[in-house]
Amino acid sequence: MKFPKIDPASPAKPGSPSENDVSARSPSENYVSAGSPSENDVSAGGLSEGRAPKADTFPGKVAGIIAEYNPIHDGHIYHLKKTREMSKADFVVAVMSGYFTQRGAPAVLGKWERARAAVDAGVDLVLEMPFMYACSSAEYFARGGVGVLAGLGCTDYISFGSECGDISMLKKAASIFANESEDYRAALKEALSEGKSFPVAREEAFASALKNSYPTLKPSEKQQLLEVLREPNNILGIEYLKALERLENEGLDRGYGESARPEAAGSRDCDGDPRDVVASPYSGDASDSVGPYNVDIKPITVKRKGGGHHATASAIRAEMGIDQSGFFALVRGTILRYSAAELEQIASAGEGLGNKLKQEIRKTKDIEDLIKSVKSRRYTETRIRRLLTQTLIGLKKRDLIGAPALYARVLGLNQKGAELLRNIKKKESARIPVITNINKDVFAAEDERFSPGSPLRKSIDRDILASDLYNLAFGFDLYSNSDYVAGPYVKK
Repeated sequence: MKFPKIDPASPAKPGSPSENDVSARSPSENYVSAGSPSENDVSAGGLSEGRAPKADTFPGKVAGIIAEYNPIHDGHIYHLKKTREMSKADFVVAVMSGYFTQRGAPAVLGKWERARAAVDAGVDLVLEMPFMYACSSAEYFARGGVGVLAGLGCTDYISFGSECGDISMLKKAASIFANESEDYRAALKEALSEGKSFPVAREEAFASALKNSYPTLKPSEKQQLLEVLREPNNILGIEYLKALERLENEGLDRGYGESARPEAAGSRDCDGDPRDVVASPYSGDASDSVGPYNVDIKPITVKRKGGGHHATASAIRAEMGIDQSGFFALVRGTILRYSAAELEQIASAGEGLGNKLKQEIRKTKDIEDLIKSVKSRRYTETRIRRLLTQTLIGLKKRDLIGAPALYARVLGLNQKGAELLRNIKKKESARIPVITNINKDVFAAEDERFSPGSPLRKSIDRDILASDLYNLAFGFDLYSNSDYVAGPYVKK
């Protein structure tokens, strides 16, 4: 696929290879720095202590960002700038979702276009987050992004935006969710049994656990921690910190974490429910583990200043607009084909959702109508939207169980990114496969990790299917936009 020059003033239709929008607006102050690198690399909570250094020295520091860039705008560019300033990084790597977002919606631009926009904005290397993570709860989204960055074996920092801008406070909250004490579980169960909504129940459980976890905190500090849970970027940041802590404790080989459900208590979308229990994901087999994966990734947070400083991503998406009638037709056909019992096996499904979808699919006129007809206090709009996309791709609960399906698939890079890739391969630092050409590196490779039926191969196949169905839904050429044909954007 050939990429034309990006016109930042001309929004494009989703997936269009001929247009790409970086949505450059007025200079943004959406983020303000939250201290120097040394202040942000606070070791409270054990997240930056006791780790082995990288096996070999790289020609500079590497900072990682987990993003959707849907679409990239000046707030993202400001975050990128502050990340470089605060980390003093020589390279910036972004792990980006593909054609579908964490909330389950189709991206307003295709992944190749968004990768190009990110590289042109200053990211050195853009990697794709596998669909199974990109279109899942915040916990899985964070695990996938952190896992890819850690799997490179060269990442020094992870940078994310937050409303509070206090890395120490975010770590305190992350440690409570990562450990899920008996106090927390009991309080959560009790609040839910009283009929309280999950966000309210979660906050009450967190407050209960807070008393025992941090008994010396002042009341004002405890209140600050509770307020942290009420902001979406704070919650996602907590998930990143949880993933880092579990990565250190469990290791990349086993999968770092023993959460009992795909919709976890710390979810950004607040749609988790401990009653939706499946077998423990990422438990792995201890016999296959070579021990914890020692990483030295330090978290940095860039404080969001708030709205009113630039057009938000939501506003930009609304301005660009996308016709989802084709997407709805595909979703509708898939639901009609599946039985209610089969729908219950989809990753974000819960008791009764299969029957509800079957009941409503013939009555609803579009995707938004379907979502509103199925949502409830227990099942949020976000969860239903994600469920519909997972149904289309066929992502089931059992797919989220076992060893993590992680790989570094390149979507775009500049010359510095190419230098970083060369060093990763030369020094053999990566603990996960690095894919630059899917035909050569996956289908023609003599690599048992990609053998038919393996977790990695299944994940790659889902990524390819997601690309094809996105292009089919929005009327884009299935050949030129295919993952078999389209390749990484290389900025000279």
